[in-house]
Formats: sequence, C-alpha cells, structure tokens
Amino acid sequence: MALCIVIGLVKYFICLIFLNHSVSTDNAYVGGRIQRLSSDAALGYISSLVDKEALMLSANHVFLVWAGVFIFTAMMIWLVDLYIHNKTFNRSE
Repeated sequence: MALCIVIGLVKYFICLIFLNHSVSTDNAYVGGRIQRLSSDAALGYISSLVDKEALMLSANHVFLVWAGVFIFTAMMIWLVDLYIHNKTFNRSE
C-alpha cells in the first residue's frame, strides 16, 4: 500500500515538473506573439484564448461532476449488494 502511494506521488511530481516547463514555454510564446500584433488583433487573440480556457474549464467541471456521480453510484451499488448479501445470510441461519 505504501509503495502505491510513493509511486503515485512520484508520478504526480513528474507531471508537475512537465506542466511547469510547458506553462513557462507557452507564456513566452504568447507574450512574443502579442507584442507583434496591433491592439485590436491582440485583444481578439486574448479574447479567443479566454474563450478556449473557459471551454476547457467547463469541460473539466462536467468531467468532475460525472466522476462524482459514477463514484457515488458505484458506492451505492456496493452498499446495496452488501446489504442484500448480509440479509440473506442472516435469514438462512
């Protein structure tokens, strides 16, 4: 069990390292691109980025809600099954 936790933490930190690198690279790319645009084009570019980010965050939110629904449903199925098996075992004795 402890080995699984350690492996999970190592994977988490590796993902954080790659995410941090990609974020700094992307920020430099966007900053360089915006400096070459006119003010109206830069405003449109930033608006497009904000719309894309909002869509991604809403997709993440929907995914988390459905994950919670599935986890809750799985727990309810497991508890009902456990209750039914305990009820049948008590009845046969």
